[in-house]
Amino acid sequence: MLQLILAITASAVALLIPLQIATESQNVLFVKNYSYWALAATSLLFLCFLVQSRPISSWDELKLKTKKHTLGILVIFAATAYLHLHVDRGFKILNDEPVISSTAKNMYTDHISYVPVVTHVVSGREITKIGFVDKRPGFFPFALSIVHSLTAYRPENVFWLNSALTCLLLALVYLIVNRSVGKQYGILSVLLLSSLPLLAQNTNGGGYELMNLCLISGLALSGLNYLRKPDTEGLNLLIITSILLANNRYESILYVTVPAMLFLIKTYREKSLSLTWFSIFSPLLLIVPLSSYDVFQSNPTFIQTSSENFFSLRHLAENLAHAIAYLFETNATESNSILLSTSGIIASLFLALQVVRRCKFFIQQDTGLTVLLCISLVVAVNTTLALCCYWGKWTDPTTSRFSLPFQLFLVFSIPLVLKYDFKRTSPPAWMTVAVLFFIVSITSPHSAALNRQKDLVSMNTLTQLIEWVQSQPADEANLYISSHSIALALYGNASIPIELANSMPERVIWTSEASIYKQVYAAELLYNDGNNSYPSTERALSSRFITQTVHEELIDINLRLRIVRILEVSPSLAAPANSLKNLPAASPDPNASPLEQEAYLYHSLPLPQ
Repeated sequence: MLQLILAITASAVALLIPLQIATESQNVLFVKNYSYWALAATSLLFLCFLVQSRPISSWDELKLKTKKHTLGILVIFAATAYLHLHVDRGFKILNDEPVISSTAKNMYTDHISYVPVVTHVVSGREITKIGFVDKRPGFFPFALSIVHSLTAYRPENVFWLNSALTCLLLALVYLIVNRSVGKQYGILSVLLLSSLPLLAQNTNGGGYELMNLCLISGLALSGLNYLRKPDTEGLNLLIITSILLANNRYESILYVTVPAMLFLIKTYREKSLSLTWFSIFSPLLLIVPLSSYDVFQSNPTFIQTSSENFFSLRHLAENLAHAIAYLFETNATESNSILLSTSGIIASLFLALQVVRRCKFFIQQDTGLTVLLCISLVVAVNTTLALCCYWGKWTDPTTSRFSLPFQLFLVFSIPLVLKYDFKRTSPPAWMTVAVLFFIVSITSPHSAALNRQKDLVSMNTLTQLIEWVQSQPADEANLYISSHSIALALYGNASIPIELANSMPERVIWTSEASIYKQVYAAELLYNDGNNSYPSTERALSSRFITQTVHEELIDINLRLRIVRILEVSPSLAAPANSLKNLPAASPDPNASPLEQEAYLYHSLPLPQ
């Protein structure tokens, strides 16, 4: 009883400190300065508990298992390679993915969770950082920062990390299904998941969705391990996995209820209540993701609408209609797999009937499907919550990724139904062949068509911009003005947002006149209405700049990337009344100290006022 009281107390403390006691500014500072170290400690605990679980106890056992699952391993590697074939590498969701990579870069360099928006580079050194703490929990940026530490910083590391996570995800799916219903079904599940073009987009993107799926799958494996072991063995690994998952996406914190559900089920079966000391105080590790959640919900700019409109039941019906349209689209305009959607939802209905009929069995005896059912409950709740958000339309390429956990469980439901409902010990050979045929004949051209789709082409405009910037002479120090300033800074470039440049054009020109930068360039995206080309009104360069076009590139029939050199500020256009703030300060005394000269430079650069 004392253990239970202490666990409840720890849970209350974990909730009260970030959500009630700490102020918004205190949570921002905590996440910025301490989340890296908290995540490092959590990750080390995960590794310790993983080693203690001894999934493989000897080298001979590893060789034996490898030989037993040779075909499965080959399918996993082949599927991983296949998912790279038809989609270009690059940031897919702007500006979410560059923001994640920017947080990782600062975790790597300074061990802080921070996103610079305005970056100046003088003599190869970043001397100015104006930015914000991101709304997203920090585990994926932390993992990426570790990759940087091991291999040296490269912006492309995020794509290599997602490639590795794709292979890991397919391996975890294979292991889960193999443990539950057999290795032939494991191979079928890997193929079903590979038929999803959305997975290929994330494999070649810079987002954190694959990490989320890996942790959900890891939670399922650790849950299977816990239910099949005696007493509290495996409980610590189960809990720490759920805590890492809570640190990956803000809604993933609900997965911490899975260890609680499985603990109650095991307690009911064994008629005894037993906790480890780690499990008692583990809720305190949730202070970090809960602080990130407070940062998210306390800042109106993060939700991009009113709090009343951000989450409302009135969005559910419309978003549900979009979800159905997405799942069953047959014209290759969405990133769905009609094979997975159709067979998976039919299987889910059969599975639901099985659960209703044999509910007592799953609570009292089953050690396989029960774990997946507990996780699927959280997936269902999270999916419903996402569909109640104003940005919850799955037909939008930027939000279709929210469907991935749901589609992962469509994959699991198919082999489970074949085993539990139809009593088949292995899938029929024609089924595996049919999935392979679907992948080759339907998924491949589908993914290739999506890669050329206008919505993704608009996102990949950033890739073209980066390529042009990287083609400039390495010895030239240039300043780039762009709505993608965060992404450009990832590649070591001085960059500022268009809005800032428009607010102080004199100071922008000064950076070139003072030889801080050799050239000042601006990038604009031009839309063509059939007669004229024009930039987006909210991201147009100020007409006070006199420019010279140096590069234009056709992105789509209605879309062009234009890069201009900033020459001067037009003397014929009147400056705003407050333009005095745009004028650089007077030059410092020639005998000024280096610190005084740096302070002068800092205050002279174009920065937010």
